[in-house]
Amino acid sequence: MSKRFIQIGLLVLAAPFTSLATTDVLSFDIFPLSGFTNQAHAANSADYDQLVIEWQAAQKKLSDIIKASEDLKSANATAKADISSQKGKIKSAEQALNNALVALAEAEETLTTAENSQDDPKGRELSSKLSERQSQLDAALLATDAIKQEITTTEAEFQRANSTVKQLKNAVTAADASAKAAQVVADAAISAQKAIAEINGEGSETSSDLLESGFVKEANQQAKATLKSAAVARNALETTEVRLANVTSELTEKQETLASANKSVETAYANFANADKAYKEHDAKQKIRIQQIQAEIKAAKASLGKSQQTLTQAEQTLQQENSKLNDYETTLSTGADMQKSLDADIQTARASFDKLEGKLRRAQRARSERNAVILATLNANLHDRLRAATSTKTSVPQVYNRFMMPSETLFQTGNARFSNNGQNRINNIATLLDEVPNRIPKGVDWVLRVDGHADAETKSWELAQSRALSVVQHLIKNSSIPSERLSANAFGQFKTLETGEDFSKIAENGWIEIILTTR
Repeated sequence: MSKRFIQIGLLVLAAPFTSLATTDVLSFDIFPLSGFTNQAHAANSADYDQLVIEWQAAQKKLSDIIKASEDLKSANATAKADISSQKGKIKSAEQALNNALVALAEAEETLTTAENSQDDPKGRELSSKLSERQSQLDAALLATDAIKQEITTTEAEFQRANSTVKQLKNAVTAADASAKAAQVVADAAISAQKAIAEINGEGSETSSDLLESGFVKEANQQAKATLKSAAVARNALETTEVRLANVTSELTEKQETLASANKSVETAYANFANADKAYKEHDAKQKIRIQQIQAEIKAAKASLGKSQQTLTQAEQTLQQENSKLNDYETTLSTGADMQKSLDADIQTARASFDKLEGKLRRAQRARSERNAVILATLNANLHDRLRAATSTKTSVPQVYNRFMMPSETLFQTGNARFSNNGQNRINNIATLLDEVPNRIPKGVDWVLRVDGHADAETKSWELAQSRALSVVQHLIKNSSIPSERLSANAFGQFKTLETGEDFSKIAENGWIEIILTTR
């Protein structure tokens, strides 16, 4: 406490009823609780309120800057964590990209292997062999057909030769018969001529003449011609028979050749059938294998497409993660610059706040000193009014700055209920205290304290507390004092009066004390 406050306090204690009226702190009219607010107190209160407003503004500004700094530090820490996390994500994305590249290479290799596995060298070999057997069969068939054609031609030639032989045999037979007939005719003609000559009496000397006769000549010529034709027919027959024998031999040879060719065709057919069977069996297996390979190719293409898609996504993800990392690093760099600026602002705001806080603390001390003087003065004058309002025939000793009422003047014996006289006294007290709130200057934080003290014999703290509460509850109901400005307290053996005959009566039965003081 300052020296000024000590001096003022001593002044109050020394002359509570008159001296304070001449000080610069308070002025009193006829009723000491009226007119408490003077110009000096109002000015001080206004200055103090303005200072509080300025201090609160400075505090808020400093708090806002500190909060902004803390938020920024938190954001920067988050950005650092994000950067660290992002680097991990980028590493994961790079690993995913590498995995996608490996998967893509594997898918491409699988696809190439599957496509290459469609190659069928054995199939080509069997197909080539089948073609070869087909060619052999075709050649055998062509050879057979050629032989058959030759046989057909030879058979036709045989038929013609055989027919010619038959015809020539018939012709020879007919020519021989004609020759014989012609000779018969010629002989008959000669005989006839001879007979005619003999009949006519002609002699033998005429035989040559007979032979040279026209009829005989013609008959002889016809016989010779017929013989010649027969000879020609025989020659032709012999030639044709030779030709027929040759054709027959040739036909037999070709038929043997055909039989051999047919065996070759049968062998070629068997070889072709075996080759065809082997090819078809292989082809059937190959078709199943091709289906499997095509399924593998389809799966490989799907895997390749998926791998390509995964690779694209991995590249995009890596690009996005790198972009995010750049954003986080930019944010952190910007945040670091902002943090430097905020640190400078904090220093400036803190210096301003510290300056205002020091000024406010000094003002608070001065205000507390003024308020303490005001309340001490009010309390002393209030006690004077209370003593006047509750005076009894029995002298009750009082201590300055303490208004004490024996419990027996207010309460029934042994409890906290008011007696009849006590009810009147507490009503008077309530009426007097009703003016207190309106007489205390604005800005003075005060409380009206009601203390209950136990009697000397029982030292019952509970009874003291109940009696203090009874007084407070009565004041709440019957005065304008707000409940938050009232305080009920109790003391047992822990707070006593000074020793002496003047206080023995009070100490014996306990007392109630009313004090106006700071909160």
